[in-house]
Amino acid sequence: MGSVTFKDVTVYFNKGQRALLDSSQRALYRDVMQENYETEILLGIPHYQT
Repeated sequence: MGSVTFKDVTVYFNKGQRALLDSSQRALYRDVMQENYETEILLGIPHYQT
């Protein structure tokens, strides 16, 4: 298994899909993405803006 990047674990929503999420789902998405990002930083994995 190769290295995993932030992009590998990111879920992207288009505008229409995002509109279907309720506020708790948007908050969960934000929290999970933030946790993934912080874990990569902690592990010293380079993060590149997409």
